Formats: sequence, structure tokens, C-alpha cells
Amino acid sequence: MLAVQLPGRGKRIDEAFLRSATSVAEALAPVLAYALGDGTAPYIVVCHSMGCLVAFETLMRLRVAGMRMPQKLFLSCMLAPDFETEAAPWRRNGELSDAEFREELYPSPLP
Repeated sequence: MLAVQLPGRGKRIDEAFLRSATSVAEALAPVLAYALGDGTAPYIVVCHSMGCLVAFETLMRLRVAGMRMPQKLFLSCMLAPDFETEAAPWRRNGELSDAEFREELYPSPLP
């Protein structure tokens, strides 16, 4: 298993953020290509939220480089490209007040 921790997050909090999925993919693709070795071993990709965009951009770069694509791709918490944002079954967190955000996470009253 290879887990990715982006600059500016977790143990890498002191590093500067990468500002787009494209810039993350440009940094990540060579690292994954190296980890995948000769590209013959099967692998899967699991990603969540913004990681779905990063995975798409990264896999496109690996494809162009002639690398094998994953056997499976598991995506969570990201709308398909043909869905309108307003069709999401959740509300955009950045637009919620603190109280609305808590209500979105915990719809019933907390004990």
C-alpha cells in the first residue's frame, strides 16, 4: 500500500500547499511511476473527495507515459463530471456557518 500525504497537510504541514490538482499530479506521477516499477504488477487506486481529481490527473499522466492503468479505481465523495454541483446529495461545506456544518455532520442533537 502506498499512501499519499500532500504538502501542507499532516506531517508535511510546514511545506507549501500545491495549489491545483494539476500541480499535485505533476509531482505525484513520477513518484508513482517509480513505485510501480516496470508497470506489470496489478494495482488499485482508492481516493476520496479532492483525491478523485488528483487521481484523474495523475492517471492521465501515467497513461501518457505508457504505464499500466489500475485494475480498479474506487472513488468516494465526488460527483461524476456530468452532474451539476447543485445535484449533490450534500451541501457545500465552505458555504455553511459553523452551526450549519455541525448540523450537516450530526443531524440529530448531540448528547
